[in-house]
Parts: sequence; structure tokens; C-alpha cells
Amino acid sequence: MAEHGAWRRMASDYELARGRPDSLDTLVEWPAELDAIGDPAGLAVLDVGCGNGGKSLELSARGASRVVGLDVTEGFLPVPEGADVRFRQHDLSRLADLAVDEPSRFDRVLFLSSLGYADDEVATLVAARQLLRPGGAVVVARTSPIRYAVERSERDGGGLGVAYHDSEPWTYRPSWDPSIELSRRTRKFSDILNSFSAAGLRVAGCTEPRLSSEQAELYPHKQQWMDRYVGIVIFRLEVT
Repeated sequence: MAEHGAWRRMASDYELARGRPDSLDTLVEWPAELDAIGDPAGLAVLDVGCGNGGKSLELSARGASRVVGLDVTEGFLPVPEGADVRFRQHDLSRLADLAVDEPSRFDRVLFLSSLGYADDEVATLVAARQLLRPGGAVVVARTSPIRYAVERSERDGGGLGVAYHDSEPWTYRPSWDPSIELSRRTRKFSDILNSFSAAGLRVAGCTEPRLSSEQAELYPHKQQWMDRYVGIVIFRLEVT
């Protein structure tokens, strides 16, 4: 998949941008993702598309009994001595292959801004469901469909409704590395919900995190961005 090559090129810059104290990931996304995950103490966690593994390591530090992080890149952070964290270079589009190597299954399977890179989202979600222990949950955090519709509308000069419903691929350049060109299809909320249903998963919870009033005052540039593009949507999914 061409997107994988682009991701390998931009991964280090993305991680630097994500780790800044004023990044939206630091301010609102990761705290909301933790809420959706719940207390990780004693849980086995599969972090699909883990990037450098920073969140996997934090979940281990918060008490997760076992963490496996997967990513197409190899730039994983070192694992502290004694931590049951294992990183593997693996394509999330081949998640079904993992069942052979991980027969003990997981309490949480995470797609934190990674599911959109799958060749077939439904097939990847089906594999995630099969990797769950009874009572487990899949957590999906993804860019709000409104964000891409707004960007596309601004670029093309058309109406927001036209951009939202246009399913043809379009390209854009990420702000943290404008030398890279990415391709996306604008996913509607109905597309997202239908993919969950087709994979045998139901929405047990959903949130669209926002900056607090204190954060908005400290970081007005981030509030301006969220006022314009909304941000992310986080789903907690359970087996139907």
C-alpha cells in the first residue's frame, strides 16, 4: 500500500509533533482515549498502529499485564526492564495473521488514528474482534469526517455538503511534513458505523473530545483549529 511508504517517511516527524505539550493528542486525544480504554490494570492490550510505542509503554506503566504493539515502521522506543511489552513490525491489513502467534487473545484492541490505513477496514475489524477475549472491547480513534470535508471544501471551493458526500479519493499534505502527499477518501459517519456493524461490533460508547476552557485560553491557536475542523471521534466497540 502506497500509504505505508508515506507513513514510514513521516513517522518520526509525526511523533515529534504528537509529543509536544501543546499538541491536540497531548491535550485532549490521549486523555479521551484512556477514558475509552478504561483502567488498563491487569489487561492484555493490542495496540495496532502503535507508532513509536509511546502509548503502549504508558499503558504498561499504568498496570496492563501484557502489551503488544504493531506498526509498519521499526522506530520503537526501548522497553523498560521487566515490562511485558513486545513490539512487532506488522501491517494492520494483515491483522488476521496475528491470531496464530497470539492465541491467548486480548482484553483491548486499539486503533488510535490507525484504522484508516487498512486496505479493508471491515476485514481488519473482523480480525480485531476475533482477537478479543470475552467481554473485551475495541477502541477506535479516528479523524472526524467533518475535518476532511472542510479541508476539501476549502481547497476546491465547493460546498461542505458536496465535499462530505464525495467518495472519490483526494490528496493533501500533512502539516508536519508538507513534502509528503497522502491520499484519502472522505468517510461519512454512516460509512464508519456501517463498517462496525459489518464486522459484528456495536458502539458501546462514543465521544468527540474538546479543549477545556482553561486549555483554550492557554492555547488559542489550538481552539481556533478545533473550531474549524472539529478534531477526532473515539468509539468503544463491543461484540454484538
